[in-house]
Amino acid sequence: ATSSATGRHTRDRIATAAACACAAVAFFLMRWVVVGAVRPSQSFSPVHNPLTLEGDHPLTLALSICFLLVYYAALAVAPLQLSADYSAHCIAPVSSLADPRAVASVCVLIAALSLVLYSAYALVCRVKCPRALHALAACAVVFLAGIAPVSNVFFFVSTVIAERALYFPSAAVSLAAAVLFASLVAPRASAKSRRILSSRTSTAAL
Repeated sequence: ATSSATGRHTRDRIATAAACACAAVAFFLMRWVVVGAVRPSQSFSPVHNPLTLEGDHPLTLALSICFLLVYYAALAVAPLQLSADYSAHCIAPVSSLADPRAVASVCVLIAALSLVLYSAYALVCRVKCPRALHALAACAVVFLAGIAPVSNVFFFVSTVIAERALYFPSAAVSLAAAVLFASLVAPRASAKSRRILSSRTSTAAL
């Protein structure tokens, strides 16, 4: 009975992963049909997205994208400096590993990736792991999945950065704040109390 339940659970996970993969493929195909290519469209002006000029410089492009991902996260966590228009040179491309932005961005992304991988390892191998860690890993995945399509990760977009793109990913930040609050501020509360605190914290954050 136990092996049967485990097998069914594994099949459910595989089916869920396959459904997500099919949705991602459908999204890319739709984008290809609408825009026509993964490379910059002629309608994408370098004035709005300077990264379209960095297509022949893989290192600069990769470092700049890493910085944009982390910059988006920083805006979602602490929206202290906002801008109505991120035009050319508002955010300079990151062209060197010696740039402090490159070091900070890569470190943050490595930490987030490590969290996600450890959570996945703990789930697959059934290693004991705090539920809060799994929740934070899920929030990281949701945030990156929500912000990556508009961050020049898979293909160029019409703007280097846009705060409106944070509407959906900010939900993951709010949930992460709720998880941290429930785990650190009220660790001795009952499970029901922590759920109530988490829901109220995430609602307040949103």
